[in-house]
This record gives sequence, C-alpha cells and structure tokens, in this order.
Amino acid sequence: MIAAVVLLMSATVSAHEEPYAWPLELPRAVTGTFGEYRGGRFHAGIDLMTGQNGRPVHAPADGYVMRVTCSPWGYGRALYLQLADGHVAVLGHLDGFAPGIAEYVRAEQHARERYTVELTPDPSRFQIKKGEHVAFSGSTGTVDPHLHYEIRDADNRPVNPRGCGVQWPDVTPPTIRAVLVVPGTSASTVNGDFLPAILKVRRTDDGSYVCGPVKASGRVVFGLDTIDPANNGNSRLGVYRIATTVDGVELFRIQFDRFSYDDRQNEWVSYYPFLMSEGAFLLQWRWPGNVCDIFRQTERDGWFDVPDRSVEVVMESSDVDGNAAAVRFLLEPDRAEEASAPVSGKTGKGKIDIECVNTWLVVSAVFTEPEPDAPRLFTEGTLGGSGQSFRRIDAKRFRVAIAPDEESCEIVVRVAHERIPPFEQRIHVFRRGDPERVISAGETSIAVKPDSPYGTMYLRAFPAKQHSASPLPLCGEPLRLWPAAMPVDRAIRLAFPSPEGNRMPGRVSVYRDTGSRWSCCSEPGIFAMDARMLGVYALMEDNKPPILGTIQVSGTGKRPKIRCEAHETGSGIAEWRLTCNGKWLLSEYDPARNVITWEQDEDLPEGPRAFSLQITDKAGNQTTVSGSSPSEEPPKKGKTVQPKSSKRRETGITKR
Repeated sequence: MIAAVVLLMSATVSAHEEPYAWPLELPRAVTGTFGEYRGGRFHAGIDLMTGQNGRPVHAPADGYVMRVTCSPWGYGRALYLQLADGHVAVLGHLDGFAPGIAEYVRAEQHARERYTVELTPDPSRFQIKKGEHVAFSGSTGTVDPHLHYEIRDADNRPVNPRGCGVQWPDVTPPTIRAVLVVPGTSASTVNGDFLPAILKVRRTDDGSYVCGPVKASGRVVFGLDTIDPANNGNSRLGVYRIATTVDGVELFRIQFDRFSYDDRQNEWVSYYPFLMSEGAFLLQWRWPGNVCDIFRQTERDGWFDVPDRSVEVVMESSDVDGNAAAVRFLLEPDRAEEASAPVSGKTGKGKIDIECVNTWLVVSAVFTEPEPDAPRLFTEGTLGGSGQSFRRIDAKRFRVAIAPDEESCEIVVRVAHERIPPFEQRIHVFRRGDPERVISAGETSIAVKPDSPYGTMYLRAFPAKQHSASPLPLCGEPLRLWPAAMPVDRAIRLAFPSPEGNRMPGRVSVYRDTGSRWSCCSEPGIFAMDARMLGVYALMEDNKPPILGTIQVSGTGKRPKIRCEAHETGSGIAEWRLTCNGKWLLSEYDPARNVITWEQDEDLPEGPRAFSLQITDKAGNQTTVSGSSPSEEPPKKGKTVQPKSSKRRETGITKR
C-alpha cells in the first residue's frame, strides 16, 4: 500500500511545478535525510535510491558547472553546480559524467597522470539547463549505490532541500526509541541517582508513546533517541524537528533547516556524548558553547527546574512532511530519602569509577556484595571540598557528584574503604577562556587552547594498558586521554617525542585506536597532531608495504577489463600507477572494495601487452606487480620495495 502511494505521489509531481527538478528518472525514494545521524555528525544532504550504478543524473536547475572532483574518498566523483538562484547543488558518489564533462575531466587526469583531481572550469564552459543530463549515478567513495544530493546556500552552508521546494513522499511517522533525562547540576538527581536515566518507551494503540514517571530533584534536561523509518523499514532516516513541552508550554525545540561547515565540531555536542553506545540522543538543551543553527529555534536554553508538583512532559518528533510521534511522561519531585543500608555484608570487594555528566563528574563505588559501610571521600579543588560524602543508591552502590571550584586547575579524588584498593586520581580542569595550558604525560605534551573546552573540560593522560592489537610496530607506549567521549571545540595539540632508536622516522605517524582498528592521524615523520577526539593514541612505524594481488586481464580486444586487488593497513595509500607497455593508464582505486580498476577509456596497443601496477603508501613503502595479456605469459609474482634511506621518502604526492 505504501509503495503504491509513493509511486502515485511521484507521478503527480511534475518537474515544471517545482523550483528544482528531481535529478533521477526514478520513483522518489530517499534513503538518507538532511541532518541524519552519521557517527556524531549531521548528513549534509539527502541520499536518493538508485538500486544500481549508471542511472542518468539531471541538473536540478539552470546554472553552470563550478567544480568537479574525483577521489577514492568522500563524495568520490562529484559535480558542484552553481545554480542561477544563488544556491549550489552537489551531486556525489557518481559513476561518471555526461560526455562533455567526462572528456574535460579525462583530459585533465591524463595531463596530470592522476585519477584524483579537483577542477574548477570557467563558468562559461559548461552552462546547464534544468533537467539536462550531467552525470551517471554510482557508488564511488562509498559502498552502496545511491546519489548524494546536497544544496548549499550562498555562504556554502548546507540547507534542507525540502526548504528549497524539493519534494519526496513520506507517509510514515517517526519512531521514538528512548528518552534521556539528565541531571542539570551536580546537586540534581534523577530517580534518586546522580547519573542520567534512559527511559524505555511503549507504543500505545493510537500510535503515541508513553513511559513510566520520572522522579527528579533540582534541575534536569532531556534528550530523545528517534528515527524516521522509510522504504518498508529498510531505511532509518533522521527527523526534521523535535520539540519538548512541559504542561503545554514549549521548553525547547530543534529544527534541521541548515548548518555550517565552519562549526561542524559542534554537531558532536548536539547529541549526548557520554552515552553514544546507548543511543543517539538529540539534545533538547543547548550544550554550553554549541552554536549549531538547529539550536537557535528558541530563546530558552532547555534547562528545567523541577517544581514541587507533578508536571507532564511531552516530546514530539516530526519529519519534513509533518508526520509526528510523541512520548508523554510525568516528571515528579523526588523526595525519597537515601536508600537504607543492609543489615549484613562486609564480604564483597569494591571498585571506583569516575564518569562525566554534562560539565561535572560522578564518582561511583560499586561492590560485588551488599555493603553496609559507605566509602570515605576526600577531595581537593572541588566545590564543598572534603565535606562531601557518598550517597547510597542501593545495597551495593554509592555515588557522589563533584564539580571544581572557580579557581582550581586540578581535582584530586581519594576514596578510602577497607574493601576497596587505595584509590587516588588527579584530573586536570580546563575552562573556556582560560589561558592556554600545557600538561605532560612522560615526554608527551598536550596543549589545551582557551577555546578548546565547551564550558568545563576534564583530562587525564596516562599509559594505556588496554588497547586494540597493533598491526604495526609501536614506537613507545600508547597513551590514553580520558575521558574518551569528552567534547572538544578547538582542537588540542598532542605532541609525542621523537622515537628513540628508530632508523626510519619518516615512516612513523600518530595513530588513534578507534576500537576496531588503528587510524593514521598524522603525516609520516610528523609526531604531533591536532585532536578533537580523546581516547588512545600511539606512535607506530608503517613498515608494511601495500599488498597487491595479480593483475587480472579479462576479455580480448582493445579495451579488456583490468583489475587488481590492493590492501593497505598502515598509513594509507598515497598514489598508484598502472601502465601498459610503460604508458600510464587511467585507473580508479576503490578503498571500499580494495580494488584498482582500469577505466577502459582508450584503446590499448595491439600485440604483446606488458602491464605494471605500482602502489605507494604515505610512508613511502611501495609494491609493484606486473603481468601480461592472457595469451602472452603468466603473471609474475609481485615484489615489494621499501625506502632505503632513514630520511623521509618524497613521493610527490599532493596532501589530501
């Protein structure tokens, strides 16, 4: 039924009725929306379903081609169209371009003997009309075939295409997955605890959502984990608007109309950063220092002081077509006393954990068995000093919330208990606007800028005893910057000492442990980097050349298919060079599929054909493999070439 409605609505919207023409000759199906969650960032456009590569792509309006890019990463092959109304349309992940543009790009690639190019043709060269064929859809720079369609304003800010008149059917309301209630001060509680509460929701028969009442004291704030399902549930899209009311009065609202590339780091604190593994909770309050446009919809900041009576909270999520879903719950004053102590115990062992909540810390003592005696807390540099004490949460858990005083640059936390090992931690405190300060961890230095913190920032730096297995030799002990989820506005400067005893420092870079792999963060030979994410970092030497398979030539004639598998686990591929009888061939590297493929854009010479593929990583390691046409001689085994000098190998690669 839904599919029939989609087709009907697609058929009833004609191109001449819209300011922008739909760029595909297909039913209008969107698999990604503007502002959708993408690893803590906002999606800058909409993704259109293509089903396969090679679909004709048309210009949405009159204008000209202002920029063309070809890259293995990002938007892959992409067109940037300057439209007559002042907007810019971006068409990404293309398989190829219309003939005239394709010949222009091909000529530039051959002239430079590089696949990766960024071109800005003269505005008069490629004038386009609304509906004109300009490209073919593909999957370059990504995995699944689709068309990335993005509209930017005159200030290069991505805007919601729906606000520009771009239409697509959406008949499904959003789904609400969970509610987040967070203490708004270090003295506030939610359900008797100092930590945030994630509320499970239940969908009712009328399609709305409910959850149990929440007891709170002091000040609280809210967040919502919500998606907009589409395409029979196969797509989880982002929503357009979230609004929260208390007893019918609007408390806060966010709305995805536009955002700016100049402050993309703020998108991380548009979600609650410390519980990302539990859900993508869009905030219904403005994090200190967050200047994202979506948070400028209301003059209020979203913080709510719990009254001495019950109030009804309604959080509504809606998509661009106005389909909406709401969750309701009661917020009640928390007058509960501290949990009573068990009458027996003293057999379990305890441990201490420290977590960030907004811009303060919560210290937890957790025991394996019921514990009658509360731990003793000693602090320095905190509000209240050593006068604070643990609050019993239940038979096994105790907690206390601490915040730095106005002058402290460091918090010291000590906990004493006969069934807890001696515990002491020193945590650096940084406030927005403070002078730049440098702290050290061994010989490694970390410089925090005046505008690095969002409000208040905490930092500890110490050796990382636990980390992912390293595919490359470590040059020193990995360093953990705690807490990993701490938001950073302006990047901090992380500088490692030069590795001792390494004869090839030009192959050493800074790497970050992402949890599943190590990611290279600096150019080889550079032991410092600007970091907006904390976590585990280390120096590693990329001493492993890329791995190439055999050159596979299939088919006969002047334009056979030529491909070769290519794998790189270290610093990343910098350049590749495929030749036939010594002549450069235009080839594409696909990192998602680990393959290099000839573009088949010219006739090969007749007679014997000797192929060679050389690939170089950013550390200068090279691998070369050679082969020939199937009818000639079998492929030769690949050989690897590593730098022969301890100096950094110059590859002539343009930095990306």
